[in-house]
Amino acid sequence: MAILKTLRSEVPGSHHSFERPGGSMLKIPGLRHPPGCWDRLKLVTPMVCLLAMTVPQAAAQSTPPTEYEVKAAYLYNFAKFVEWPKAVLPDASQEIVIGVLGEDPFGKDLETVIGDKTVGGKKIVIERSKKVDELKSSHILFVSSSEKDRISEILESLQGCSTLTVGDIEGFGESGGMIGLYLADKKIRFEVNNDVVKKAQLDVSSKLLKLARIVKTKPKGKE
Repeated sequence: MAILKTLRSEVPGSHHSFERPGGSMLKIPGLRHPPGCWDRLKLVTPMVCLLAMTVPQAAAQSTPPTEYEVKAAYLYNFAKFVEWPKAVLPDASQEIVIGVLGEDPFGKDLETVIGDKTVGGKKIVIERSKKVDELKSSHILFVSSSEKDRISEILESLQGCSTLTVGDIEGFGESGGMIGLYLADKKIRFEVNNDVVKKAQLDVSSKLLKLARIVKTKPKGKE
């Protein structure tokens, strides 16, 4: 429960809606914090209200979450705030597949954070491979930084697939990836290339989009 303990220790109180920068409120049932807590959070990320709902059960109580525990929590929450076409993820489906392509930076963090959690009653299955063809059926595909030199090739091979691509490679969203994780002011933030998301027939929740930096694919040949 390390992530949740970190958050609650920073933001005691009983109110259950987060104040976004700008004053609007995002209600998250069951989460305790006072108004105006954004500036006080140490695990600072614009998606902290969502991450607080995902905690690594096996982590020591006094140990702060690692970078990739936080990123694993992002992946879990993306699964909760993205809708796939019925043909790709029918209601009767029992699994949501998260794939990791390339050298795995998570180690045990994905299993630690996600554990036996479900999304809409669907079990989350984690698959790993260095071959993109083996992960094309993934609902969410994390593209490791080890694949940065062939990012264009990977994304082109996924065209026509309703796979949510996520990466922490610099410029991932502008390269045609769907969600890029990046560090700014020691905070993990995320960007969304919604044009690419829509082409893949995915629907990202407006709650997620309001917390994201929106980017567009940069034309090839431009810096």
